[in-house]
Amino acid sequence: MFLLTKKAFHKTKWAHAFNNDQAGAFASFEGRVRNQNDGAQVKRLEYEAYPALCETEAEKILEEARRRFSILDVRAFHRYGMLKIGDVAVWVGVLAAHREDAFAACRYIIDELKARLPIWKKEYYADKTTRWVNAQTPGTVFHPDQFYEKQLLLPEFKEYGQDKLLKARVAVIGAGGLGAAALQTLVASGVGTVGIVESDCLEESNLHRQTIYRHKDIGKPKIDLAAAFLQDLNPSVALNLYPYRLTAHNALDILSSYDIVVDASDNFATKFLLNDVCILLEKPLISASLYQWEGQLFVYRPKKTACLRCLWPERPPQGCVGTCTEAGIPGGVPAIFGHLQALEAVKQILNITGAEDGLLLYNLKTHRKKTIRLTADPDCPACGKKKTMTEITPEQYGAEDYNLRLQDLSDEQITACEYIDIREPVEYRMAPVEDWPVHQLPLSRWQDGAFTFEKEKKYIIFCAKGIRSLDLVEYLRGQGITNTYSLVGGIDAIKEVQRTRQIGRS
Repeated sequence: MFLLTKKAFHKTKWAHAFNNDQAGAFASFEGRVRNQNDGAQVKRLEYEAYPALCETEAEKILEEARRRFSILDVRAFHRYGMLKIGDVAVWVGVLAAHREDAFAACRYIIDELKARLPIWKKEYYADKTTRWVNAQTPGTVFHPDQFYEKQLLLPEFKEYGQDKLLKARVAVIGAGGLGAAALQTLVASGVGTVGIVESDCLEESNLHRQTIYRHKDIGKPKIDLAAAFLQDLNPSVALNLYPYRLTAHNALDILSSYDIVVDASDNFATKFLLNDVCILLEKPLISASLYQWEGQLFVYRPKKTACLRCLWPERPPQGCVGTCTEAGIPGGVPAIFGHLQALEAVKQILNITGAEDGLLLYNLKTHRKKTIRLTADPDCPACGKKKTMTEITPEQYGAEDYNLRLQDLSDEQITACEYIDIREPVEYRMAPVEDWPVHQLPLSRWQDGAFTFEKEKKYIIFCAKGIRSLDLVEYLRGQGITNTYSLVGGIDAIKEVQRTRQIGRS
């Protein structure tokens, strides 16, 4: 909860609003108006704010904190208008199970509020001229006519095209090599609402092809980094963030409110899930797939073109084609195809004829290009006249039975398992596993053969929330290592078992 108001802050009212039996820590911060700054005597302060943007951005910051830290509740308050010496200008309160998370989240929120909210401070001095402090320069104000100036020269955009883009809603599944490029072009083009589905954290091996990220941010959630980059690029675009893996359980709910879906995933299970969901929802799907120097672009238009199952009625087995991690890829290849996906989405919004009726194959090593014209299969199980796929069930897309919940196990079963922590070092330092036997092997350093699995043991792999671990388990099972499971809830699940059952505690 965030409140921007001209009214005075009442500490007792705000602090007492926190009430949770699971909480073991409460951390708060108060920013007060002081009587001096850089040696000058201050008489009072005045804050000016853009309320609509403040509230939207502040709620994003609080949601980021909820995802990044294991916190139970968070509230923030910021005043604007005229304040006198001693008044509370900003207050942040965080409730968490452990003090480390409470402290870290509180600090994160304070820093982000200061850096990202459109709030300007004017200081009134006793002996010198009043001045604005930390105010934005005029050049940072968003001017749509200037931002889209070159795009508006094109006839497709000039009349009503830019307005169509502003009203459009596009979902991008994945913010990796394809998704990072597609997101950049969609947001720069002025698509009004962009949804991002991404659960991974940034790894060093991502950076050569995912160029919206920076080396200093390794270990952080990609979705937060992408949102920050895109908001700086075009602050007029609304971003909806979904920091979890797309599954058969949530795909229909997430995608139902969007006009177009961009598939920037890297596995067959997700691609076929998106194909089937878009058929049911009657949404256009723009998909790309990559292999080393080559790529393909595929566009599905409901009831007009062939779908993915017209070409392959059954999903290919996991691992039959190497991913970027396994087969390697040059840095620019995903960027080119990601930008092509975004351009196809823009053309769909503007009703411009594109690559809708075929499969574009492009080898960027030789620059050989080929378009294969496709015809919808009348017997297709997904989009044909007698289609048999009329609903989305988890069993169709794999990996659902690879999850394991500690609450379903007895104390003896829990202690009999082997645990592998694939979180990055920065994550471990922020939330260490205490009194629990684990093997630490960060996912960014994972290689085949890096760990020896014994057939008679059960291995539980965990990360922060259970997303990356599920991807790794799916891969390992594809390699024949079937005694591996992904821990639902990640590190939080272990902490909860420690708290409620005292397992691992002396």
